[in-house]
Amino acid sequence: MTLPRRSLSSWWAADFGIFLAFIIAISIPQQASAQPLFYSPIEFAVKETFQITNEVNIVHEQGAYWAWYPKQPWNEKIVGYIFHPNIWYDERAYAPVARALAFSGIPTFILDVPVSFSFLTPYRADTVLRDFPNITSWIVGGHGIGGQVAAHYAQARRHIGPVDGLALFASAPAPLFTDLSLSGIKAISAWGSLDGIFSRIEWEDGKKMLPPDADFRELQGGNHANWAYLINPQAGDGAATVTRDAQIAFSITAVKILVARVEAQIFKRKKLKEKESDSGDSSDDRRRLRRSHIYEDSEEEDSVEEDYSLSLSSSSDEWPSPKTIQN
Repeated sequence: MTLPRRSLSSWWAADFGIFLAFIIAISIPQQASAQPLFYSPIEFAVKETFQITNEVNIVHEQGAYWAWYPKQPWNEKIVGYIFHPNIWYDERAYAPVARALAFSGIPTFILDVPVSFSFLTPYRADTVLRDFPNITSWIVGGHGIGGQVAAHYAQARRHIGPVDGLALFASAPAPLFTDLSLSGIKAISAWGSLDGIFSRIEWEDGKKMLPPDADFRELQGGNHANWAYLINPQAGDGAATVTRDAQIAFSITAVKILVARVEAQIFKRKKLKEKESDSGDSSDDRRRLRRSHIYEDSEEEDSVEEDYSLSLSSSSDEWPSPKTIQN
């Protein structure tokens, strides 16, 4: 896998517009807020950041990423997950999510960027791809502004990583700069009904920039800040009526389902390649095979997803806690 080295001129030409849009979008509400501009993690999340266990390794590449990954040997179809934090959020506030996913066998990486300004380093995830070449498929995700950067990265690295999945939390691809509607990428977009920062209109507008089969999940009673473990609420956000643990569990479940779908997609690609190799047909015949969707076992994706079918209902009584999901 060779990742392109971007020249300074191409960096400005391709990305300066999206950075400018981000800055305009965030500057006014943050300046008007009486709340702290930087949101710190609660003590529990900080402890989770550094707690190495018999099952999970933790690595911190200063100024690059935090990594949580299972200690058992990785198989050839492993899927990795790279997360872009929301702006102003300490990345350690997402550590319990990363650790729970690693317990489930999903190598998870949270980008380490100054005050989580992911948009200033939109290709920092390249470092993860280079450091972990044995991971053959990637899902990128993000919260708020971090989700916009993740979507932009997915578009740029769709066929290089490859990036096969996108997980968005209270976010959507940036209009005018990112369009994944024809990409074929697997995507899931989650939003809390009491989000006071990212509106329902913005969330639903994101559908036109994602593939038609993207999965949109609404959490009744969820808000914007509770996708992370923060000490202080975010200014302007709604008051959640489901617990923070419930909302975190929702996000963990969403990523697990997305991993299952990506794994099923990898399985289908492998079968198609084997079928083409065995047939010895011409390139025209191979194209016809692809168009005909030769996978009679297309229900594989659904059966794999059922393995991760923790409740996604909006009832807080039915939510599994992060510790339950780890087991």
